[in-house]
Amino acid sequence: MPDLDQLLPEFVRGGPTDALLGFEEAYTAVYKGEKRYGGFLQHPLYVELKKAQGKKAGAEAPSTKPGAIKAEFIMKRQKKCDEVFAEYLLYASEIVNADYYKDGVTKFVLLYRECLNHFGTRLSEERKKLPEVLTIQQGTTKADLGVKPEYCLENNAEQAPDISNEFMGMYLPRDGALRPEDAKQLTYHFCTWLFVNGYTCSMVSLAQKERALSLASPLSQPQTPALAVAQMQVQPPAKIESQSMSLPPVSTAPAQSLPTAKAQIQPAQKQ
Repeated sequence: MPDLDQLLPEFVRGGPTDALLGFEEAYTAVYKGEKRYGGFLQHPLYVELKKAQGKKAGAEAPSTKPGAIKAEFIMKRQKKCDEVFAEYLLYASEIVNADYYKDGVTKFVLLYRECLNHFGTRLSEERKKLPEVLTIQQGTTKADLGVKPEYCLENNAEQAPDISNEFMGMYLPRDGALRPEDAKQLTYHFCTWLFVNGYTCSMVSLAQKERALSLASPLSQPQTPALAVAQMQVQPPAKIESQSMSLPPVSTAPAQSLPTAKAQIQPAQKQ
């Protein structure tokens, strides 16, 4: 298992930092002054982050009793994306310095969340093909009531790494809200954190992610690199079309007789 703390550059390490630090500034930078959700205090992620801070104070160590691991797995699969994002912000606030947290991590999480919502329709269709154990839902969702909800409010984080390539190659803004190098490093770190903590079965490759970043300039180009996510999928064999070999027609004409060399005997010369 990778050491998550070592996946970030040494100069950004530090902490602990208040997990709510810089949320208002990141909110303003990401939404360009638009009052989404009525303001940053009503933002679903901010609400979940405040809840997570309260839960962390009274958190107990994971149980090792029989059945506890399965129960923990089910509990994690019931958590919605915003709950998982809040947990990641709490974790990151403990290991990075204040400047990197508010200028990098918080902006990254808000942007990645928006990207998940943006591709939510596609993800919801792909979600139907996943094993039910990976997509456990708790209670009635807005989708069940005929209302189109935000993806992150209704679904767990199993598919979060699936849009990492789209985030780097298509969605990442070019106006300086988040540096591409920070986005690359945090995308890899976040997706690895999801895998290590059992929130997803997908693992992102850093080598592929670096390739995705190099191909993502300019971001407006229509071509997008292959998804940088390693998943256990069996690809159907490529269809091989049979091609018949056309042989030259067999001639039915009679074979021509080949000239034969006849030995000629010369008469002996008189002496």
